[in-house]
Amino acid sequence: MPFLDGLRATARAFTRPIFKALGVTGDASAVTGQLLSHGMGVSSSAATVATLFDAAYQSLLHCYRCEFVYKNALANHLAFHATAPPAGVVIEQHVASSFVDVAAFGATSAAYEIKTEFDSPKRLTTQTNDYLRAFDRVYLVTHPTLAARHMPRIDARVGVLTLETDGSLNEVRAATPGISEVEPITVLRMLRRHEYMDTVHVHHGVQPALPNGLLYRHYEKLFVQLSSQQAHEALMTAFVTRTQDGELADFLGELPKSLRALGFATPLSRPQRRRVLKALAAPL
Repeated sequence: MPFLDGLRATARAFTRPIFKALGVTGDASAVTGQLLSHGMGVSSSAATVATLFDAAYQSLLHCYRCEFVYKNALANHLAFHATAPPAGVVIEQHVASSFVDVAAFGATSAAYEIKTEFDSPKRLTTQTNDYLRAFDRVYLVTHPTLAARHMPRIDARVGVLTLETDGSLNEVRAATPGISEVEPITVLRMLRRHEYMDTVHVHHGVQPALPNGLLYRHYEKLFVQLSSQQAHEALMTAFVTRTQDGELADFLGELPKSLRALGFATPLSRPQRRRVLKALAAPL
C-alpha cells in the first residue's frame, strides 16, 4: 500500500492547479519536493524539473495508469503523431448528459471517452451514445485487457483504442463516420450564445432584437431546423475558433511529453507560459 499511495500522490502533481501555479509563480519547488518525497527521482547530474516530471510520468504509465496518463497519451498522439493534427483540442466538454474526456476538431470532429483499469463501465453506453449525437467519430480509449470486455457495451460505430505499455495508442476498431446522425439540438446546447446566433444568421438571415427571456427559445426553434451537416459545421466552426492559438503548438513542443495534456487543458497567458518553461528548465 505505501507504494500505491506514493503513486497516487505522484498523480496529484499532474493537475491543472499545479500547472497553473507554475505559470503564476514560476516556482516549482513545492511540486518538486512532492515528487521527490514519494520516491520519484532522476539519476543524471543534468536533471531538471522537466526530466523529473517525465520520470514520474513513466512510473505512472507502467504502474498506475490513472486518467491523466490516458489524456496525456491522447494529447501527444493528436498533436504530434496524428496523420492530420487537429486545429483544436478540448479537455473535458459537456455533451448532452455527459462530459467527454477529450474532443478534437480538425478535418472533422472526434470524441474520446477514457475508461481506465480503475473506472466503472456503468455509464459507458450512455456516454458514448451522447457523443454520437454531436460528433462525427467517437472512440473508447482503454486498457488492452479491457477492450473485449467493453466492446459489447458500446455502439458498433464507436471506435476502440488501447493504451500500450510504451504509451502509444493502438486502434482495435475504427470509428464509423456519423455526421448524418448529428442532432442539431445537442449541438446547440454545446454552443455559446454568439455562436448559435451567428449560425442562425447565416442560415436564416439576421433576426430581430429580442429580450433575453425570449431570445434562446427563438433561436432554438430556428437552429433545430438545420440539417445534421449544417449543425456539425457550426460545431466545428465554434470549437476551432475557440481553440485557435497560434503559439500553442510551439508551447506544447517545448513542454516535456509528460505535461502536454495540461498544456492543452490549462489557459495561460504568454508570460505565464514563459514562466512555466523557465521553471521546468531549472536544475534539480
